[in-house]
Amino acid sequence: EVHNLPYSLNIIAHHNVSKLPYLLKKVNSNSDKHKYKSLLNEIGLLKVLTSPSVVECHKMLKTPNNVYLVYDYCDGSPLSEMIKTLNKERVTLTYSEISIALQIIDFFRLMANSQVIHCNLKSSSIIISSDKKIKVINFTHGINRNKNKNMNLEFKPSSSQYVAPENKNM
Repeated sequence: EVHNLPYSLNIIAHHNVSKLPYLLKKVNSNSDKHKYKSLLNEIGLLKVLTSPSVVECHKMLKTPNNVYLVYDYCDGSPLSEMIKTLNKERVTLTYSEISIALQIIDFFRLMANSQVIHCNLKSSSIIISSDKKIKVINFTHGINRNKNKNMNLEFKPSSSQYVAPENKNM
């Protein structure tokens, strides 16, 4: 299965021996230097954040024109889809909903302890698998406070669709 995105080609591939699915991402390193820099930032953050609740980048290969990344394949749907299907009349939570909430709390604890700020966390960045395990994705705008101690955090734009129009050129 192939997904062509604006700056990358994403392919769902299977390991020859284990048969497990992986996401192979091909990025043209010459096309958009900002996107390429954001991608390298994401790889650096994923090395710091080792947890079952965070997508893992297993390997990065560079050629003169491209970067190839092998990520965990997150089979599931975003938290945003689960929220849409919740019964608004119900006041009690199921065991799986409580389990998901606790995993999200553990993820926030990991972020605080690691001094990492996601900067683009939204319900569509949390993938829930069929066995109700979460994986957090999309760390391209993240900040490692251990490496950026003097960074001004008053305004750090993330996804452009969430930035106020008057702040888009900051």
